[in-house]
Amino acid sequence: MEFEATQFDDSLLDPAPEEQDTPVVDESVAQMGAQEDGHDDFDNQYNNYYNQNQNQDGIELNAYEQFLKSKGVRDGRTIVYEDEETGETSEVNFTDLSTEEQFNILNEISRPDLSDDEINTINFLRQNNVTMQDVIGYYQEQAVQEYIKNSGIPTQHYSSDDYNDDEIYIADLKLRYPDMSDEELLEELHAAKENEELFAKKASVIRNNYKHAEETRKQEYEEQHKREQEQYIAQFNAVLDQFNYIPMDYKDPNGGAFQVENSEKAAIWDYLFKQDVNGTTAFARDLNDPSRVIEMAHRMLFGAEAMSDLTRHFKQELKKVRRSSDTQKSASTTTVVKNSAKQKAKSEFDDENSTSLNPGWGSLL
Repeated sequence: MEFEATQFDDSLLDPAPEEQDTPVVDESVAQMGAQEDGHDDFDNQYNNYYNQNQNQDGIELNAYEQFLKSKGVRDGRTIVYEDEETGETSEVNFTDLSTEEQFNILNEISRPDLSDDEINTINFLRQNNVTMQDVIGYYQEQAVQEYIKNSGIPTQHYSSDDYNDDEIYIADLKLRYPDMSDEELLEELHAAKENEELFAKKASVIRNNYKHAEETRKQEYEEQHKREQEQYIAQFNAVLDQFNYIPMDYKDPNGGAFQVENSEKAAIWDYLFKQDVNGTTAFARDLNDPSRVIEMAHRMLFGAEAMSDLTRHFKQELKKVRRSSDTQKSASTTTVVKNSAKQKAKSEFDDENSTSLNPGWGSLL
């Protein structure tokens, strides 16, 4: 704000104001105070503002002190200690504490008001990328399955359950006697049903045999699937162990490479195989996200080419810098070389010991 000298000169010409018994109050303050039955409200607002930003001595608080006051420290500075054995309290100024003590206090009062179980629950949800509703649904399903298991309710449906006794008996006859006609099969059925009790036992035995055969096929399939999965993971781990470098330029075998750290390999494995509480991997979740699938496809198709172009551009920029530096040196110093063989050897030595990203870059630069 600029200061005009005329304002100061004019003030010298004005008569001095008469002394007043009451202090001069800002116009806005006077208007608020003049409101009917509003004097107490104004005082509260006025005091609250200054109490939040100043200590009891009227000194403005810095950021740390305002933070401490917002967390319950009396004036933003005074820390009250209580002796656990005697119960006696003592006061100390926050600024008089060591840096470590200050950090411990700030760290302690900054922690969310959560129990260890609550913090572990939040971390679990984040690590598994699930919501609380997902976890509740998972344990509800587990409880239902446990109840079914303990109550004896059949948990598996067999294909033979879709047929009644007559149908299962005819199907078994067709399997054992494929040359019998439909009329002959019906005659055999009627003959077997003359003794209903014996027929029911036969049908039950046939049904159980089919169930056992179905269970055997299912078990064989699961075991085969498990073996194939184990073989794939073993093959994957072998390839992952050898995945140590990513070429910077796939077009140039001497173009340098990025080294793959063990922590990165572990992250790759977890991304592909580690399952959350719903039995889903992060890779499977990404396959259900069209934007992620498009991003992965783009990197697979064009990622190596983009890296190659970036590497070549970087090399060209380094060449420009090297040439500019060599030009400046040549302009300032003239050197007469008598032995070209020695100079050539020195040049090769400098290239081999240059600080480029890859030894092969020295000759390019």
